[in-house]
Amino acid sequence: MHLKKDTINAEKWMDNYYNFLKNYTKARVSNMLDVEEIISDTFLAALKAKDNFQQKSTERTWLVGILKHKIIDYYRREGSYKGRMRKYTISHEEYQEAFYYTTAITESEASTLADIHLKTLENVLKESLTQIPISQAKVLKLRVYDELSTEEICDKLSISKNNAWVLMSRARKAIAMYLEKYDYAI
Repeated sequence: MHLKKDTINAEKWMDNYYNFLKNYTKARVSNMLDVEEIISDTFLAALKAKDNFQQKSTERTWLVGILKHKIIDYYRREGSYKGRMRKYTISHEEYQEAFYYTTAITESEASTLADIHLKTLENVLKESLTQIPISQAKVLKLRVYDELSTEEICDKLSISKNNAWVLMSRARKAIAMYLEKYDYAI
């Protein structure tokens, strides 16, 4: 299948391919932070190479090809001294410093990477809400997403103020433990 060059849209990669790439990588790499880092590296490499994409395959197949190379690079790095001295980073500058990576990126590419990191964190947070009791998730969603006050939450859910605070506290602790499992610090 040949695609037109104008159908390549890096801004849609997270929406269109993130879950597939995540599942593919999780089957090969056990640490979730490493999985997220490999996916980010894949998107960055694809972003830099998108003008060279020859459309001899689908965009997804092309991204998987890049992903496979990033997984191989990951295992090479894990076997090296640098890999044993692993430093997890979020910012591009810290990534460059940790892995001696010196390729400069444009402001647009940096913005796309920031969006990818933000969407990754959002996905992990959404997933974490499914792992806690429904009553805790409801209170947390009303507070964080709907920005309701404690009184408004109590009225909406017909619960006491103490109950709302207990549910909120337990939800925050559960979410923090869940995020810690994925090496996100709160």
